[in-house]
Amino acid sequence: MRSFKTVARGSRPFGGATAGGPRRARRYGVPAAAAAAMAAALVSVAGSGGDPAQRISAGGSAPGGATAQIAAAAAAPAAPGPPRAFTTTLGVGTVNGRARIERSLGCAAGGDADYWHFSSEAPLPAGVITGPQSTLAGDARLFADLHSPFHAVRATPEPVAGPANESAFLLPDASRVALSNQRGTVKLKIGSGTCARDGQTLDFDGTTARTNEKPGTWSIVSASGSYRSAAGSGDFDLEADVSPGADNPWKLVLRGGVGVLQPALQVTVAETYWGRDGVDYAKRQVAVAYDVTNTGPGDSFATFLQTASSPTPGASLVAIIINGDNLLIDGNTPVGTFPRSLGDLASGETTRVTLKWQLPLPSGSPPCGLVILNCRFDTTLGFRLPDALDVAASPDPSFTLHVNAPNLPPPVS
Repeated sequence: MRSFKTVARGSRPFGGATAGGPRRARRYGVPAAAAAAMAAALVSVAGSGGDPAQRISAGGSAPGGATAQIAAAAAAPAAPGPPRAFTTTLGVGTVNGRARIERSLGCAAGGDADYWHFSSEAPLPAGVITGPQSTLAGDARLFADLHSPFHAVRATPEPVAGPANESAFLLPDASRVALSNQRGTVKLKIGSGTCARDGQTLDFDGTTARTNEKPGTWSIVSASGSYRSAAGSGDFDLEADVSPGADNPWKLVLRGGVGVLQPALQVTVAETYWGRDGVDYAKRQVAVAYDVTNTGPGDSFATFLQTASSPTPGASLVAIIINGDNLLIDGNTPVGTFPRSLGDLASGETTRVTLKWQLPLPSGSPPCGLVILNCRFDTTLGFRLPDALDVAASPDPSFTLHVNAPNLPPPVS
């Protein structure tokens, strides 16, 4: 069986796998900021020039000044999208907190007072660094550096009794929360109060520390993987038993918002060809291969092809195939239903989508007429593009592309 492309006569049946660009290349990698910004700029000017058969329309014409836009984009670092709000509670019902107590110089002597190192971990529920309906498992790790100038540690090492209200603080330079899953890690700096006189904000009786009407604050200090360059802040409430040992109960409530780098799509027509050894040519059916590239600085998870249609009168979709890792149907079965998964698209990654279109019949003065060689028609593809937090771009990206059928008929065998 042979198939026939628009440029050269090659050999590939309509369901065969093709090289869909840098598939899985740079998977969850961190692209250079300038390269990502330039790619985003190129998306914004796509459609203003180049081959009209592959020109893209995404809801309007592109502005001019492409060179200036690219230079400006290269100079500007990629910024995360708007923060998505969340509230989550960690550690409820767990008794795995570990505490270690050490002596230190008092606040008046230039130290940070005696301190209690508290650490623990707990499962991370969905809805914090994934979507609320996500099944992706995660974990949270807490390290709290609690200090008190009022509860001096004795050699036993039980603390000396002291005031319970607003008598301790969390040192922000040493207190952290790490939120992790397979997509990456987000590290938060948490803090509340200072060692200064009347700067303590946590209630502490020497055994249990808790925030009161003055919650602590947190901010993102680092992020990796698909959460790279994430930004966010918020507040928290903490209650923990910091007695020496490894079976202490604790509870941490985090409130705030996190924003991540955003993905963006570029869609181009890679090639057109007649399939099934010329049978499709006789049936006025043409295969169109589209390259779908994530040109944004952020990664996309669970990308979907939502819709595919043609605004050209008489043209209609016949079959669909996602090349590479996500084979859906073999091209000889009906279209079926949408949406269709494209899998995950890391920044800079490309996947190929091949759609078979029915060209209009000669009656009714269609654009192609009786001869369908080099027939020009339009196709519109719609996508769902979620980011690393599973928040989809709004509105859904949609692209209308001009397509030219092959300019040569299939050869006679």
